[in-house]
Amino acid sequence: MDQSTQLYRLLQPLERRWQWGDLVVFLGVVVLIFTGVSLAIHTPWALRGPDIALAPAVLPYYALCSLGRMATAYGLSLLVALVYAFELSGCEFYKCS
Repeated sequence: MDQSTQLYRLLQPLERRWQWGDLVVFLGVVVLIFTGVSLAIHTPWALRGPDIALAPAVLPYYALCSLGRMATAYGLSLLVALVYAFELSGCEFYKCS
């Protein structure tokens, strides 16, 4: 029982050096954080949102807008999932049967 067995083999080196892609990603994250902080600092204390009508006649319109947003989000999510699965499958667009 004291003898250890190797269950899997590591295909990547244990120590990896920095590459140009790492620098690009790091700089991108720094720029995003800086942009977010600068936008947050310069915002006013109170933001005025859109005027919402509380009349019952407008409720179907609001429901339709919500349904449209949900359908758009679902469609985009499905598109991303299908593209991701297609890319992982390794098939070319016109040659995969």
